[in-house]
Amino acid sequence: MRATLLTATLLLGCNAAVTEIVVSTETDRDVPGELDAVRWEVDATAVGGGVQRRETALTSGAPVRMTLVHEGGPLGPLTLRALGLRDGREVTRAEIEARFLLGRSVFIPLDLFRACDATRCGPAEACDAEGRCVQVVLPDAGMTPPPDAGPPPASDSGVDAGDACAETCGGGRCECEGSCDRCALHCADDCRDVRCSGPDRECAIDAREASNVEVECKGGARCVIDARGASNAETIRCREGSDCELDCRGTSNCRLDCDEDARCLLRCDGDNCEAAGEGCEERRECGGGVIACNRDCP
Repeated sequence: MRATLLTATLLLGCNAAVTEIVVSTETDRDVPGELDAVRWEVDATAVGGGVQRRETALTSGAPVRMTLVHEGGPLGPLTLRALGLRDGREVTRAEIEARFLLGRSVFIPLDLFRACDATRCGPAEACDAEGRCVQVVLPDAGMTPPPDAGPPPASDSGVDAGDACAETCGGGRCECEGSCDRCALHCADDCRDVRCSGPDRECAIDAREASNVEVECKGGARCVIDARGASNAETIRCREGSDCELDCRGTSNCRLDCDEDARCLLRCDGDNCEAAGEGCEERRECGGGVIACNRDCP
């Protein structure tokens, strides 16, 4: 079940465009044995604000989310913290520096994985389930609101080559493109027509508990797709020399089509989950519900 979103207004002012940060926190620790709550801290002291706190109880390790809505003033930087609690005492924490992007919704994973206890990431990096630091936050790139709170110039994308781009997808085409080498794409509900293409391009696609998941990875891109708990993830295509990993545990109706020149890995835990397509010539059953196509087992 998707957690209820909490909304916190950080700065005073007026801005007609929707400018927000969605913070998502999950854990692989035992709940409620090791953790029973998450407390988020939003530290705006760097821009003359204060520290706001929000707390939510945990009933499972599934993601819980908080939305921060910007209503004027500086776009950042902000320091975001997620504190994992047990009986009100801090057990673990994660921290990241973030900025709003004017007129955009930015998705930031701030997870409490066990493998991250000994990992110290950079200010704009998050720690993944393997304990690796991944850059996920858009830089500010000088994007402060103009006097009339209008949009930035069309030529100013706010992203330099080599930066990771975060995007929330919502039913229309959602694509990693332009100067983005790495993208973090998040599907809030509907996850249709998500695309990642181009050599050396990396896409992390969060489709957990989403519906109608349709993803195309092509042109030599690398795609990691988390569709755990999703509904109808039957249209996942890996083409043209791309490298794809798809997690469909807890998902209804999951299908990964792998071309003969692509490399694919699928994780399943149900009957309606398959690695299909004529291109899956070298198929390997790796055990534990893991299927490899045209590559070795992990």
